[in-house]
Amino acid sequence: MKSDSIKSLQSLKLQSQDNCPPEKANHPGTEISLETLEVLLTSVPDEEISLSSSSPLQSRDSLSSQHQNINKVLAHKAHYLKRLQHLKKRKRGAEWLYRNLSYFQTQFPWELISLLENMAHNKTPDIVCKTLKPINDQSLASCSYYELQNGQLEGLEILTTNIRRLIFNSLENPLKQLTPELIATCSAEETSVWNDWCINIESHIQRIEELLCEGQNFFSIRNFKLMQQLPLSKSSKATLIHIINKLRPA
Repeated sequence: MKSDSIKSLQSLKLQSQDNCPPEKANHPGTEISLETLEVLLTSVPDEEISLSSSSPLQSRDSLSSQHQNINKVLAHKAHYLKRLQHLKKRKRGAEWLYRNLSYFQTQFPWELISLLENMAHNKTPDIVCKTLKPINDQSLASCSYYELQNGQLEGLEILTTNIRRLIFNSLENPLKQLTPELIATCSAEETSVWNDWCINIESHIQRIEELLCEGQNFFSIRNFKLMQQLPLSKSSKATLIHIINKLRPA
């Protein structure tokens, strides 16, 4: 229904805090090659898909301007769908991230996952360890230890932002719904909502690119080795070390 598509667009900024199970992995060979990607990204000059937002004071021309923006995206809909497919299927793309998150959530210690999620929500990625200070050091008379920062975890945002749902809500579902027939029946308010989405389509793509980069940083051997310094129980730390010892550089 058209009303459902509008509600979906109006909720694009809402990010889910839970994590969905991964999609079934595609067969090797379905990944878009770098050569194909280059063609996709250069097939439409930037100036052709540049969009403009109208001032609220220009009410007489705003509807016409909005239709122009929407029609530009409609004209290059296939281009955007191909870019979306590349985001999902490329090496270390969205499907890779889904699989890794699923493995992490099912195989790593629950104590570690809970601690990392709290760090992500509180935006406190620093690994801080307490070390006893020398007896003759009086610089911190009221404290018997130093707090040392041993490093900073990366990519924690992937634990609080559901990239799979973000891709579906921000790009895939709206792109599939957007048709000339739909826009022809939209009210002025609905047209304005679609116009806003079209103007922000590149920012949605950039946001997903940033999250994929965060995912690569999170699933790095360096990051996992830093996790060993977190305050974990002996059993959780032993499980973590066992998993780390099986990791191989990508």
